[in-house]
Amino acid sequence: MIKKGFFILLSMMLVIAILIGCTRTDSKQTSSAPAKNTSGDSKTVKIGIIGARTGASATLGQYLDGAIAAFNKINDAGGINGYKFEVIVRDDEANPTKAKELVKDLLYKEGVSAIIGPTNTSNALAMLPEVFKAKVPLIDPVATGSKIGEEAKKLAKGDKNYFFRTTTPDYTQADAIAGYLKAKGIQKPVILHDETAYGKGGLKEIQAALDKAGVKPVKEVGFPMSTSDLTPQVMEAKQAQADALVVWALGHDQAQIAKAKQKLGFTVPMVGSTAMQQTNFRELAGDAANGNISIWPSNHVRAQKEGKLSQRITDAYEVYKKYFPKGYSLEDAGSLMFAYDAAMIVASAVEKAGNDPAGIRDAMESLPHKNIASKDLLQYSADNHEAWESKDIGMVKIEDNKIYQLNE
Repeated sequence: MIKKGFFILLSMMLVIAILIGCTRTDSKQTSSAPAKNTSGDSKTVKIGIIGARTGASATLGQYLDGAIAAFNKINDAGGINGYKFEVIVRDDEANPTKAKELVKDLLYKEGVSAIIGPTNTSNALAMLPEVFKAKVPLIDPVATGSKIGEEAKKLAKGDKNYFFRTTTPDYTQADAIAGYLKAKGIQKPVILHDETAYGKGGLKEIQAALDKAGVKPVKEVGFPMSTSDLTPQVMEAKQAQADALVVWALGHDQAQIAKAKQKLGFTVPMVGSTAMQQTNFRELAGDAANGNISIWPSNHVRAQKEGKLSQRITDAYEVYKKYFPKGYSLEDAGSLMFAYDAAMIVASAVEKAGNDPAGIRDAMESLPHKNIASKDLLQYSADNHEAWESKDIGMVKIEDNKIYQLNE
């Protein structure tokens, strides 16, 4: 009897554990641990989240926690139309080869209905062919390379496009930077860029934007990603008598440029892509971060010094902090909001289409998305899967190690 009672008790405990697993993702996880609902219920929608969770790009991967928090919120509220979400997180370590293998795992082993990520342009380009072959939508809140959208349209071949984006593509950033430099009377900028697909793509976009603005760079200087000392490259710019530096690289490399510029007493303006706003830029650059300029959507998380953020931003941030209380500060939550947006867009599509990847894709494209953090309304179309246009982009400045919207 004792043995029989023990097995009955053990069985009851297993049932309870399974039920708990079906109703929520792990709210106590750290940024490196996936939120995962392990239910085998047919009303469970599997979502893949992939990005650099470790390594030099880890600060980018942690932005994806905004999506995890959004799905946690939905699951904790009972789901949506009877559906709950199982979120499966994969760390691609910013390695394109690994990203391609991991996306195959998500698509063909896990059977996900949608994917959010990745964090790096090269990785996105490596993943696209697999996503299109499987006909599963991919929505990217972090990787900004214009080439991703271009390649997606080529793969679509005039048919359905499975790539969507909630972050700012490089061409919008380049237009804003070129307009700013022209307004400031800059005549001889030097472009510094890493030699990844992200850096080379940014170089192409900023060259085109500067040409359109009538500003001719006097030099372009490339360097390998994660170069420990970029003083020689900054010295090249100084010797070319640059009157501004335009930088297209990730935060850790932009920090090396800011430090080298300070060391050389080179006081020209430095204007960087959105990666300047990664937390590691300010952490690594120290006081050399101050005074530098970047771009961001106007009236988003970068407030004016005396300004207030929109309620939709603060509400989404509260959701994030509930599940990640030790996570990013609000001023560093820009790409977190894009990740939150991506999750809510997928959730709205599931509400309409159910657990069907093709239907989810169609609903993502056709629905007016009003439940997101970044905008009152986001409407994709068959011809445009981007969330932002050049006219939406403004300039920001780092002062006292904080980021403010710049109005000058």
